[in-house]
Amino acid sequence: MKTRMMTLMVVMMIFSLPALASPPSKVELSWDVASKTLTVAVPHYSINPKGHFIKSVKVTVDGKEVALKEFTSQENTQGQTVKLPLPDAKPGQTVTATATCNLFGAGEGKLVIPQP
Repeated sequence: MKTRMMTLMVVMMIFSLPALASPPSKVELSWDVASKTLTVAVPHYSINPKGHFIKSVKVTVDGKEVALKEFTSQENTQGQTVKLPLPDAKPGQTVTATATCNLFGAGEGKLVIPQP
């Protein structure tokens, strides 16, 4: 009986992890024209940024991957921010950033590189 109860508790914990985890609420992109630098801000609340965090941010330009940043913790309880120089980016190109939570879900944001 104890073994069944323990097994049931473990199964319930495993299936409840996605309910406790939250995907990135949004992925905000901004572009600095002068320095050709992309800033990706990912609001992602976590009371334990070492155990529940943004594990990666992937950036593509017109569908081609140009950067993949991976993390083992989140910089603070509110989210993760990444700054990436993209010296080859040109006006009119579409930049997409995908942020993935280490426990559950992902979010995506897009930005069209503006004219200088």
